[in-house]
Amino acid sequence: MKIFFLLFLFIPSLLFSQNFDRSLYREVPIMPYAQYPLEETQYFKSLGHFRRIFHNNISYMLEAYSDVARGPHFFDFNTQNNNYTRIRPLQIIMIYYRIERVWDSAFQTILDHVELVDDYVIIGAQYIAMENLRLRKTGSLQSETLLTIQRDGWIRVLEKGNEETIDGITSVWVRVRLEDGTEGWCFG
Repeated sequence: MKIFFLLFLFIPSLLFSQNFDRSLYREVPIMPYAQYPLEETQYFKSLGHFRRIFHNNISYMLEAYSDVARGPHFFDFNTQNNNYTRIRPLQIIMIYYRIERVWDSAFQTILDHVELVDDYVIIGAQYIAMENLRLRKTGSLQSETLLTIQRDGWIRVLEKGNEETIDGITSVWVRVRLEDGTEGWCFG
């Protein structure tokens, strides 16, 4: 099962260059651009779920989600900061970024630094399904399948279950609640 996570506490593990002043960055949730109070360059840090890194023919981009924005947010970064290969899909990250005015009312989001978050399943956090997932009655492969959660569906984690290795992937079973109130178990 591939799902994304948000959390409220973190233990950092540095990924990118440490040549920046953390005191400049104000903590805010990842939000749609229109909600940022911007006049000139401002510095922010936000918790998010990492989704992917890609190249858009202009620069490299990091894509992350939050349950505030409810959609992808993209951060440009310099290829000199190439330790991004240590980030894995599904990891929770603290993103340090600045939003700069490019011209008139156009702004650009630039990634300055990323820190990994220690725990990857947080009780009470919302997640987004990265692929179709089976929701089961109990935390077991032998358990009855209740329904299939569609890709990009939102769920909230209620409880951690037993750790297990399935098809070479080691993770925990998690009890979740869907947006319609349905509850069940997914392999994390």
